[in-house]
Amino acid sequence: EELYLPDEDPIDNTIDDTLGSDDIIDVIKNFIAERDPMLQLFLSICFIHPSCYELDSTSSTILSHHSISSSTPLSQKLAIHLSARRTETARNILVKEVMKVQTDIKALMFKYIQEGVGARGVSVLATKTIIDSIKDIWLSLNGDLEYAKSSIQELFYLLPLDTKEQVQAMVDIAEVVQRIPAKTELLLEEATQEGYQQYVRSSSWNSWKRN
Repeated sequence: EELYLPDEDPIDNTIDDTLGSDDIIDVIKNFIAERDPMLQLFLSICFIHPSCYELDSTSSTILSHHSISSSTPLSQKLAIHLSARRTETARNILVKEVMKVQTDIKALMFKYIQEGVGARGVSVLATKTIIDSIKDIWLSLNGDLEYAKSSIQELFYLLPLDTKEQVQAMVDIAEVVQRIPAKTELLLEEATQEGYQQYVRSSSWNSWKRN
């Protein structure tokens, strides 16, 4: 008996493997938004950047999880300045928020290094492993934010930002930026445990040398 494939075109017996804007939005909403705000930030920038992958205006509006009125105070302030064509002020607000997030995650790095070493730094090797695990996350995130910051500044020079869709897209970017510290804290907490587990595995593997 022939197997029926739901995505198969009954006319020419081919499978539709095209990926449209609606499919991309569905992935972002259901899989990326809560799991990886940094990836969502890059995608949000990409979807409005002229040289990346621009969604059509309808899809761009659907991509938003909230209206401007339900956004954070900072995002609402950004929208007001953009709508009033005060783009330089809006740019400074958004860039300063990215810089604030960079400062916040650096403070979180030191916080979790202190907590992780204090709780699990049972040896020099364990301490080093915990510190390296946490520091690697900070270095990666800080580098990503530095790239995002330059891309955001570029958007202000490349786009007029004079349509409702473009204003909403910039508000969405601001919303994602503000969610990064909370997700970073979870990653750093996991890193303190993973760093110690890595030390335990390494110690167990090398235990024959001490016998």
